[in-house]
This record gives sequence, C-alpha cells and structure tokens, in this order.
Amino acid sequence: MFIRLVMGKIFGLTICGFFFLVLGVLVITRGNSRPTPNFLPASLLPGNPLPANAICKSPLNERFQCQYYGVGENITLTFDVNSGFIVAAFVELHSETIGHLITLWGTPLGVSHYGYMSIVYWETRAAHLAPCSFQPNTTVVAIEYGLELKPGLPWRGFTTQYRDCPFSRDKTAR
Repeated sequence: MFIRLVMGKIFGLTICGFFFLVLGVLVITRGNSRPTPNFLPASLLPGNPLPANAICKSPLNERFQCQYYGVGENITLTFDVNSGFIVAAFVELHSETIGHLITLWGTPLGVSHYGYMSIVYWETRAAHLAPCSFQPNTTVVAIEYGLELKPGLPWRGFTTQYRDCPFSRDKTAR
C-alpha cells in the first residue's frame, strides 16, 4: 500500500513537471516571436473606396495614382475610375526582411527580377526588394497589395547572387 502511494505521488509529480516544462518552452518561444506587422489598415486595401483625404494626380488609363498620409507612412494608392475602388496599394518599409514575410505569409507563388530590383509575389501581396544577394535576411523596400499581381517566374527559393551593389540598405551587401 505504501509503495503504491509513493509511486502515485511520483507519477503525479512527473506529469506536473512535464506540464510546466512544456509551458515554459511555449512562453519562451512566444516571447521571442515578432508580432505580425499590420502594414496597412484594412480600409486602404484593394476593393475599398478611396479615402476622402487622398491626393490624386491626373488619371492615366482610367486610373489615378493617389498619395495618402493618414497613418504616418507615405502610401500610394491606385484608384480605378470605372470600378470606384482602390485596385492597388504600395507602402514603403524600413526594417522588414523577406524571410520574416515568408514566415508570416507562407511560401511565395513566384518572383520577378528587374536588374537590381526583385519582386516576390503571394496571391494578393508582393514584396519589393533591392538585393545584392537574395537571402532570408534581405531587407524589403516596400509592400504592394493588389488584385492583379502576376509573378514572372515560379518561386524556387533563395539564390545567392553577389554583384556590385549600388544599394546600402541591403543587410547582405558585400
């Protein structure tokens, strides 16, 4: 009887210890994770009407390029006259990396390269980069939201391409 009581207490303490170990690991890993960035308010995403305080230039092909300064960032909105809605939004970033965006948004659909500029595409989002080498810690220059985004090439992961780089913002420049 005494042995059964001792074994029951040891088993109970072992289970409690394991529970607190798992809980501690979860607290530590969640404490080190970065919060999900909210790059634009939902009201500025494609499919919404143009905000009243947006400043627009002359239309080009039934679309206006508009500037919006309401959230502390310079945001460019493309407004379609025919639909009456925003069809694209573009916001500059200063400290986000492509690796973090892939962690948040999943595997990209594709990528396009234009000289020193690369654009990584998801379904309705694209990250603009000016990389000297294309790695997870490469800094993102801007995020584009759109309904008509089309990648040039399928996503095949990261590639290292060192070259003479005119950009100093890229953390991976040599």
